[in-house]
Amino acid sequence: MTTGRMLDLGQSPSRAQRRRLLLRTLFRSLVSAAVLVTSYYVLPLQDLRGHPVWVSLSVGLVVLVVVILLQVRVDHHEPLSGATGR
Repeated sequence: MTTGRMLDLGQSPSRAQRRRLLLRTLFRSLVSAAVLVTSYYVLPLQDLRGHPVWVSLSVGLVVLVVVILLQVRVDHHEPLSGATGR
């Protein structure tokens, strides 16, 4: 969520809006870090010998495609995505 979505372009956000944006960004970052750390310790990386390689690669590819699609969707809905996404 950017300030362009909350306000008309040209207006500066209020103190409360900046605080909300900061808290939302901090929350999303903490959740992402928690998911990565949890998945690192939960996923059985050593016990993959019993599965075919194509299964592991297919699951990894599906996860990668889902993450890319979610990022493109978020970027598509941003009002200034062309100006900021370089």
